[in-house]
Amino acid sequence: MNSKRILVPLDLRRSTTDALLYLQQAAPETPFSATLLYVVELNIAAPDRRLYQEICAESLAALRQLSLLFLGHPDAAQVSVRLGRADEQILAEARSSRSELIILSGSKPRPWRHLFRSRTIERVGLAAPCPTLVLPPSWQAASAQGRPQARSEKAPPRSACRPHPTWAGA
Repeated sequence: MNSKRILVPLDLRRSTTDALLYLQQAAPETPFSATLLYVVELNIAAPDRRLYQEICAESLAALRQLSLLFLGHPDAAQVSVRLGRADEQILAEARSSRSELIILSGSKPRPWRHLFRSRTIERVGLAAPCPTLVLPPSWQAASAQGRPQARSEKAPPRSACRPHPTWAGA
């Protein structure tokens, strides 16, 4: 049986491990070769290339540590660090490694950031050379229970929510 080539882009700043947990659970069922990717996207002009080299070295070490924690060996997955815009670099890595699947962790919705949020997941999904699996933010909690996560019946509807009494005077 051929092993599947899976690309797992990670955001080390937010410590999103949903994709690695999914990969870890799928490991006994399906043989795969994984590539863990981190994209360094700096919004500054570095005065010295040494800054990029240090960030890349730290990121590679962190990816190897995640490979050890989730896959059992630091060299169980290929690790890659790229510089540039996240969506462009994920697509470039998927093409160069001939990935057959991309697993992305969805981010938690933050209403105050909707105007400035990144469209990385949408851009990757539309232009990917292979199928893309986007795990919702609640995937880990729902899989731990073995069923989809349901809303609590006891929670009041959104329109019935009132501000905290101490906020009323503010």
